Amino acid sequence: MKKLKKYVFIVSVIAFSLSCSKKGSDTEIVVDSNGTVEVKNITASLGAMDEDLSTRAVGDYAVNSALDPTSAMADRTDWQLDVHIYNGNTVYPYGNATMEWDSANKWVPIAGDSLFFPNYTQQIVEAELYPVSWPDSVAVDQSSDNLLFLQDLLVQNGIQRKNPAHTINIEMRHGNSMLDFMLLEINEADIDEVVVIADNKTYLPYRTTEMDKMEYLVILPVGTSNPQIRITTLKGAVYYRQLDITATEINRCYCVKLRGLELLLSTITVSNWVYGEAIEGTYSIVTSYPTFRGLPNVTIVLHYDNGIIQELTFNSEAEVTAKPGGRTIVQIDYDGREIPLDPYYVIRNMAVDLTSYLFDPI
Repeated sequence: MKKLKKYVFIVSVIAFSLSCSKKGSDTEIVVDSNGTVEVKNITASLGAMDEDLSTRAVGDYAVNSALDPTSAMADRTDWQLDVHIYNGNTVYPYGNATMEWDSANKWVPIAGDSLFFPNYTQQIVEAELYPVSWPDSVAVDQSSDNLLFLQDLLVQNGIQRKNPAHTINIEMRHGNSMLDFMLLEINEADIDEVVVIADNKTYLPYRTTEMDKMEYLVILPVGTSNPQIRITTLKGAVYYRQLDITATEINRCYCVKLRGLELLLSTITVSNWVYGEAIEGTYSIVTSYPTFRGLPNVTIVLHYDNGIIQELTFNSEAEVTAKPGGRTIVQIDYDGREIPLDPYYVIRNMAVDLTSYLFDPI
C-alpha cells in the first residue's frame, strides 16, 4: 500500500509540471523526464542595510543611512530584473527572462518571456537589477542623488541555489563599489570643486544633504585601482589624496576622512557596504604642500597651536615650499625676536605670506 501511494504521488507531480509548460508560444518547451517548474514571479531583497550602528566601525558615515540614496530597494520599480537559472554548470535554455514590476508588488516576466527551472532539483540562480536605460557602464556624473542612484546596479548576493517554485526570493547586493569621504575642518566657502579621479576618468561625486559636514558619495566600477580625491580651491590651489587600493571590490564601501588644510588622511576604514564589516587599511598619501613667503635668504621658526616648532629657510626668491607642522601659527621667531601673532594665522591657502610679520615694528 505504501508503494502504491508513493507511485501515485510521483505521477501526480509529473502531471502538474506538464501543466506549467509554456503555452501560446511558437515553440513548445520540451520537458525532460523529471518535469519542469515555471517561475511566475520573483521577490528581490537588499539584505542587512540597516544593521545596528553599534556593530559598525563607520557609524558616522552616510553609507547605509537615509542620507545614502542607494540604501534601500525603494524607487527601483521602473527598473528591469534579468534572471538566469542554471542546469548544473550552464544556463538552462528556458531559464532566462527579463522581469518587470507589476501591481502585485512582484517581478514578473515581461510579455513574451517566461522562466523555467530545468527540473525539481535545486539550481543556481543569477540576477541583475538595473535601470531600463542602463548604459552597461558607470557614469562619471553622479552629482545628484538621482544620478548616483542610477549607477547602483544590483546583482545576486553571491552564489545562490534555489529550490524550484512558482515564487522565489533573490537576495541582492550592490554590483559595484562605493567611496564615501568627508572633508573636515575645511572652509567650504573656499572650495571650488571636488572630484574623484580613477582609471583615467573624472567622477563628479554626490554631496550628501547633511549641512554640518562636507560628505561625498561616488560609485566606482569593481576593480577600480588607486582612486584619487582632488579638491580645488577658488584661488586655484589643488589638494589631492590617492588611496592605495589595488582593486575595489564588489559591494564594498571605502570610507575616508580628510582633515584640515593638509587633508590629513585619518585612519581609513574599509567597510562592507551592506554588512558593516570593518578592515583597517594602510594607504599611501600623495600631496602638494603650500609655499611660505617671507624675506630672501633668512631663517625663521614657526610655533603652532599643537606645540610643534618648525624651522623654515627662505630661498633667494623669499619662498620655501614645505609641509606645515600644523594649521594655526601662534608665534614666529626671527632675528632674535619672538613675534606673537594676534590674531593667530590660520593656514587656509596654498600661499602662506608671512612677510608683514618679519619687519621690525615702528
